[in-house]
Amino acid sequence: MGVALVECKEGCTCQPAKLDGKYDKPVSIFWMLKLFVSQHERCRLRVTITNEPAGQQGAHKVTLAAIMVTHIENMREAGTLASIRWINDGVKMG
Repeated sequence: MGVALVECKEGCTCQPAKLDGKYDKPVSIFWMLKLFVSQHERCRLRVTITNEPAGQQGAHKVTLAAIMVTHIENMREAGTLASIRWINDGVKMG
């Protein structure tokens, strides 16, 4: 899998984040990225696939499966979100 840059482009603000799909084995893994965004009635995000190769294959493929929005202030205590093990800026299910 590849590497993508996620950033706020219109309305809302956030720190740019890297979605890094690097993994040692040639399998598909579901990763989640935690991105804190300011509130705005119209928020536009941009996901850009970078030229930075990921993994041993040097792949550039990135699949965006979903976007979740929540107003919960402490996501670590929120129902099923509490079962997610957070890793740096991204998270891994399990």
